[in-house]
Amino acid sequence: MKYTDGEYALDKRELDRLINRREAFRKVCDGKKSIHLTLITSNGLCHNKYSGNIQSELTLADLFRE
Repeated sequence: MKYTDGEYALDKRELDRLINRREAFRKVCDGKKSIHLTLITSNGLCHNKYSGNIQSELTLADLFRE
């Protein structure tokens, strides 16, 4: 989960970290399952050249929707 006052801007370093974690998780789990990079943020994801690698995002509004 990420908290910022505004939209979360994903950079190359953070994206590389997420991809490395996904691959490490894949190695210890059944490789036949899909693993989706999902960000949970307070105010959403800032769409930039790195954000296209994120398959889904959830915001506080999504979590507390009635």
